[in-house]
Amino acid sequence: MKLAYTMDPTKIAKSYLKPPSKILKSGSIPKLLPVIIENKSSGSCDVKDQAKNAAVSQKNTNKVFPRRRSKSATDLRLLGTIKPTLTIERTVKPLEKSAPLRIGQKRPITQKNEEPNKPKVARVKIPDWDYKSRFQELQKKYHTLQDEHKQIKTQVSNLPILEEEVKALRESNKINQDQLELLIKKEQKLIEEKIEVLQENNTLKNELSKSVKDYHMLKNLHEAIENENKENLSRLKSLQEALNASELAVMCLKEKCASLDFATQQLKRDLEEHENLRRSLHNTIQDMKGNIRVFCRVRPPIDNEEIEKQQCSIFFPSETTLEIRKSRESVSVTGGKNMDLKQEFNFDKVFPPEANQTEVFEELSQLVQSALDGYHVCVFAYGQTGSGKTYTMQGSTHDHGMIPRTIDLIFDKIDKLAIGDWTYTVMASFLEIYNENVKDLLSPNSTHNYELRYNEGRGVTVTNLQIVHIASAAELKTLMEEAHKNRAVAATDFNEHSSRSHAVTKIHLEGYHKNSKTKYAGSVNLVDLAGSESAKTSAAERLNETKSINKSLSTLGSVMLALHNKDSHVPYRNSKLTFLLQSCLGGNSKTLMFVNISPFEECFYESINSLRFAAKVKDIKINAKRNKTYGMMTPLQTKH
Repeated sequence: MKLAYTMDPTKIAKSYLKPPSKILKSGSIPKLLPVIIENKSSGSCDVKDQAKNAAVSQKNTNKVFPRRRSKSATDLRLLGTIKPTLTIERTVKPLEKSAPLRIGQKRPITQKNEEPNKPKVARVKIPDWDYKSRFQELQKKYHTLQDEHKQIKTQVSNLPILEEEVKALRESNKINQDQLELLIKKEQKLIEEKIEVLQENNTLKNELSKSVKDYHMLKNLHEAIENENKENLSRLKSLQEALNASELAVMCLKEKCASLDFATQQLKRDLEEHENLRRSLHNTIQDMKGNIRVFCRVRPPIDNEEIEKQQCSIFFPSETTLEIRKSRESVSVTGGKNMDLKQEFNFDKVFPPEANQTEVFEELSQLVQSALDGYHVCVFAYGQTGSGKTYTMQGSTHDHGMIPRTIDLIFDKIDKLAIGDWTYTVMASFLEIYNENVKDLLSPNSTHNYELRYNEGRGVTVTNLQIVHIASAAELKTLMEEAHKNRAVAATDFNEHSSRSHAVTKIHLEGYHKNSKTKYAGSVNLVDLAGSESAKTSAAERLNETKSINKSLSTLGSVMLALHNKDSHVPYRNSKLTFLLQSCLGGNSKTLMFVNISPFEECFYESINSLRFAAKVKDIKINAKRNKTYGMMTPLQTKH
């Protein structure tokens, strides 16, 4: 872009006669006017470039010519050398990108104001004294400047028109730019649409190729299905024929099923009648055997040390008779005469030392059936410390006692009775009586107060006692082992692990028949009594335990004696043990007592006392009451 600067002709006319030095002093040098000159290369100038060039021209107008030292006539020569039209060409060079500097490299020094050497023009010097020639030269310059001034005037008069044209061009430029942007956007949309169309075409081509493949596959499948359909039709015909034959067979089977259902109902009715008959006959047989039965069992020696001990002479004349006496070597001589201390006792059953647990349980199993029939059954072991009571009731890991075998038998019979539409609910509780205090063996650390209360319909119950619903024999055995661990035991002279409390395991049984709506409620009470022991032979720290045990056993003997004599008052409440067993020692209950004796001669008198007490119990006769039946099942409580 080129900028041309012209001097104002009015100022030149006023100051053309002044010498150059006065012109410089007065500052009347005409200002330069910027005129836009068309660029030869582009033909137009941008508005931003015009603003920049105007700023450059303003800076140039503010420049002041250097002042000369002399005031001679040579200043006129200087004035004549100033050209009327001064053109300044500014060319903006693009910035050259320099290569990035490396570490330690210095930036190269650029030379400022490097311009090529201009050729020097020879000037004709006018002498200082030739004023005429100088004036003529100035007059020529003046005329040329007037012509140029006229041209500039015409150009200045055309400036508003040019500005309007520039404005119109700018507006049209804006419109064109907006239209260009719209066209660019439309073109972009068209390109995007073309791309989408191309993508859709590609997807359609892929889908078409897939559909062609699927068509061929379906065609093959169709052919295969048609072949299978033909085969299935042939099979269908054969199956239809077989179906017709099977329908006839089903009709025959339905008739048979109907007859079998009728026969089954008849058999169920017969089974129910026979079950009722069995119950009554079984109860009659048990009543004939006695509501209170006594079994005697003699404990064998366990180890070599006991075998070496002196034993009593025990004979078994029959299955129900036992003879016991001291050996002849130990019979004392009084007054020079020999005394024969022979004692004979009769019981319902006598088990010698070689009898195993299975033989003993055969007699007890009949009472388990009575409990399922709705009767209260009580089984307890009585005898001296170390006579084998706990072994008879609990047994060992390899040879189970009466309690584990009773549990297995109960659940076996419940499974068999389920065939006849009988359902049973089983619950269990475990307690011990230690020093006349009741303790829950399933909650040994409990702080509850356990009290015995008598209810006419339900018998004796214990408050706050935990009663657990049982679903299987294994669950009940697990609870039994837990309760056995919490029982109070101690070492005595006759037994290293002597039971120092009365343990009572109570199993509640409630049976319900769907068809007849009949309900039976019975129970099995399995009692392991503490061993009787003389207070003289007891240790000092066990004296209170021995007194409590002997007191409760003595009260049990008094109750048995009152029942034997048919007294009007039976002292059940004199001991918590007899109060708890009140419902099992009378009414429709059935009681089985195991009297365990030790075969050693040192236990002879204690064995005789136990056998005499058992003989009195055997002679007791209780008037049996008829079992109660209930029309509807009542809800069971978990705690009493």
